[in-house]
Order: sequence, then structure tokens, then C-alpha cells
Amino acid sequence: MRLFFLIIFLNLIFSNYSIIQSESEIKYFGSHPIYSFAGSSSSIILFSDCNNPDNSCDFKFKIPIISLNSGNGSRDNDMLNCLDFFSYPEIILDVENFIVRDYKEEFILADLSIHGISQGIQVPLTLVKISPGNYKVNSEFSILLNEFNVDIPKLLFLPINNEIKIEVQLSIKEAD
Repeated sequence: MRLFFLIIFLNLIFSNYSIIQSESEIKYFGSHPIYSFAGSSSSIILFSDCNNPDNSCDFKFKIPIISLNSGNGSRDNDMLNCLDFFSYPEIILDVENFIVRDYKEEFILADLSIHGISQGIQVPLTLVKISPGNYKVNSEFSILLNEFNVDIPKLLFLPINNEIKIEVQLSIKEAD
């Protein structure tokens, strides 16, 4: 727990941008032949480095897996087991050489790491400058669990759908 607070503290001191937690959320949606499910997390950690000579930034977004909450404790425990939480405690999205400007439904390249597996993905992005130093970010994309070597959970011998839809809504502010 101390390490978590140290990371957040260092992030606040040495970062160019930070997440406004109360206005940010990652949601996920999945389905099973019998039901659909959804969950979310607002525990998003952002590391940024904008000291590149070309005015681009490197961003690393981390979501602690334990913070993902579907509202069903049994389902959440199964998810922790399937994602091997003790070995891979976070989901990480890396974006390198990103120029901070308005984007309207454009695709950017990123590396997504889940369950110890990294995949290059194209992420659709809308980024809007709300006020000086404040930005809103929105994105929707899907992932396939088997591409990240995740054991697909089953209920009544039937697996959930391999595809998980992700929705991202972030408020980001520039450091003073």
C-alpha cells in the first residue's frame, strides 16, 4: 500500500499531466449466453514525460486490476483469478510520441499489456481541450481475451464471449 501512495506522490511531482479521478472512468462490457455484465474503475494512474525534443509526450496509463468492479463479488474474484492478479496486478496502456492537441475520432497507436502479454493496438481517440490545461478524452474499442492468454471463464460449462468492449472517459489536467 505504501508503494501505491509513493507512486501516486511521485506521479504528482514529476509528471506533466495527471488524471482527475472523480471525473474519469474505464468501463468494460462482456457477455455470456445467459447474461451480460459490466464493470468499471476510476483508479487510473497516469505517468507522463513531455521532455522530448519534438514536444511529444510519452504516456503510461495503469489500472490496478483489483480496482475493476462489476458489482458481483463472485464474478470479480473469478476475474482476478483469470487475469492472474498476483502475477500481473495492472493493465497498462503505453502511448509514445504523442502530440497533445485536439483529436476527433482519430486512431493512435498504443501498446496494451494484460496478463503479461503486450499487444500493439490502434485506439480510436477523441481529445478535446476544455480550458487551458484541461482536456477530455474519450475512446471505445474492443479486445479479445485469448490474444492476452487469458483463460476464458465459464458458467454452466459455457464460456463468456471472448470479446470485451472497453469505454474510456478521462479528464486530464496539465501540471502547473
